[in-house]
Amino acid sequence: MKLHFLKETLMSQQSGNGIKRLTDTRDSEETGPPLAEVVRRADFEWQMEEPALPDVVHRGPQYKSWVFRYGQWVGTKANFLFGLSAMTLLLAVVANIPVLQLLSFGYLLESSGRVSRTGKFRSGFPGLRQASVIARGLLGTLICLAPLMIVANLWYSAHLIDPLSFQTRGLRILQFVLAMMTIPHVFAAWFCGGQFRHFIWPVIAPLSLGFWLFRKMLASTMLRPILGWMAGWISPYLLEDIGAVERLERWFLPAVLWDHLRRQTLWISARDRLWSFVESFRLGRLLELGLLGFCGTAIWLAIPTALLLVATIRESPLNVLVSVLGIGSASLVFSGLFFLQTSYAATGKFRSFFDFPATWRRATRAPIWFLVAVTISIVLALPLFLAKIEEIPRELMWTLSLFYVCCSWSSRVLLGWAYGRSMSRDKPRAWWWCWPTLSLIGGVSFVYAFILFFTRYLSWHGAWSTIENPVFLLPAPFWL
Repeated sequence: MKLHFLKETLMSQQSGNGIKRLTDTRDSEETGPPLAEVVRRADFEWQMEEPALPDVVHRGPQYKSWVFRYGQWVGTKANFLFGLSAMTLLLAVVANIPVLQLLSFGYLLESSGRVSRTGKFRSGFPGLRQASVIARGLLGTLICLAPLMIVANLWYSAHLIDPLSFQTRGLRILQFVLAMMTIPHVFAAWFCGGQFRHFIWPVIAPLSLGFWLFRKMLASTMLRPILGWMAGWISPYLLEDIGAVERLERWFLPAVLWDHLRRQTLWISARDRLWSFVESFRLGRLLELGLLGFCGTAIWLAIPTALLLVATIRESPLNVLVSVLGIGSASLVFSGLFFLQTSYAATGKFRSFFDFPATWRRATRAPIWFLVAVTISIVLALPLFLAKIEEIPRELMWTLSLFYVCCSWSSRVLLGWAYGRSMSRDKPRAWWWCWPTLSLIGGVSFVYAFILFFTRYLSWHGAWSTIENPVFLLPAPFWL
């Protein structure tokens, strides 16, 4: 609604000769950017608007001393690496599930589009906090269920030996008691945010409460004058950060549950948090991106793939000619499809797959960066052909998808960054620099098409391996 109002307001300021500039209300002499630029920025802001993650991951206070800030920085980097690993594993698992593969493909396109719109690498990793919450919650749940599973196995073994023995009845009672204690504990930990500390709070409660009381004591009015000059040698804000302790209702699981029970908001809070958390993934947008991206890519690859299949399946004197046509057409399509996929990811519009002139103009603005991104993308895809030499057990297929996600994610981010570099420039490079560089992209694409054609002698799928295009298609190249 805000974007619609902005467009109507700006359109009302148009004149017959062109578009007027916006005037800041605080300074009548300062003019803003043109209307087209403002609307483009508004569209960009709307596309980048992301629902805030619900209060299942508490950020804690903002510290001022270098000691606490350094610890907070280390924790942030560790959380980023954990979230990156969790998201990679999640994408690899989803990539092996039919139809849901489109979600994984849509996420990779979304990463490329965000980097191209912002020009920053860190924009290519959306949803890491959500993935981190899921991974920590699953890990904590497994740890909590481990004693119950051990007792269940012991009871089953005792039941097989002597169903009426005292040990069998005792293990059955112990299993029931553990279940009655574990299940509510797991639900309470998920309700409070699913952090790892919530699942093991009975173990760390003495240490956590002791440290909390120690900080409260140091921040008391009695000790503050004594410790102020000592802490000042380290940092003038150290004592203030030590005293910035949070209430128990913010982090201690029993206190959090009691606070919600006291205010009678337990069910409402759980429902709203769960709905907001699921909505923050934007599954509908990712599914749409993946589906349209797959359709647009398949349209471009239909003719080259058909020629390569005909040249490898049917025995005919024209096989050489068909092979040359297939490799040549595949080289041309591969050269432009890198740009078209990234353009679609940046705009989110399906017609971008067929707006080749506009995409070509953008490529001429940053040819060297496109060459680097395309080359690295193809190099990262080559090891996947080696993985198809010998068929592996089906239960280990997800490991190949894990490797694919790592390579494809890196290439998508690089392509988005190259596209963002082209969008930040207004004029193309000189023709004597642009054309040779883009010709090298065609040469690299020809090498990739040549390798793809001869994978029939390596893959266990034979000629049908040409359909498994690990650079452009779905992020599960072994799903056939």
